[in-house]
Order: sequence, then C-alpha cells, then structure tokens
Amino acid sequence: MPSLPYQGTPTPAYSTVTETPVITTTGLTKVYRSRGREVTALDGVDLHVREGEVYGVIGQSGAGKSSLIRCVNLLERPTAG
Repeated sequence: MPSLPYQGTPTPAYSTVTETPVITTTGLTKVYRSRGREVTALDGVDLHVREGEVYGVIGQSGAGKSSLIRCVNLLERPTAG
C-alpha cells in the first residue's frame, strides 16, 4: 500500500525543560571502606538536572559512574553531600 503525504499542520516543537532542578547534589562524596583501606569513588560532585533534561554518564571502569547513579537513586548512602 503506498503511503499518503502528510496533510496536517505541523506542531511546533517546545521545550519540556523546566528551570527547577528535580535532581540536585552538592558536594556528593562516596568513600568505600574495606579492610582498613579507603577508596574515594565520588569526591564533591555537584549535579543539577532539570525536568526534561537527559544526561549520559561515561567514564573508565572504576570512575564512579555506578556509584553516582546508586547514590542519586538512594540505593547507597553517600558519605557526604
């Protein structure tokens, strides 16, 4: 079946980003302690995500990506922040 050309009026794009952050961290720090050693996964991270914004988190293995997401989602308790 051949497709028909669109005959409607295009809807203008609009921004769904608001000014008020829905996720905010200030000085987010996560330190893991094991067998007398400390490993700092996050050190003073400030993050402000507004409604409608989309972010990606990239970095090397062990850079703290999962720790950041787990702390923001309150799956892990941050050491500070």
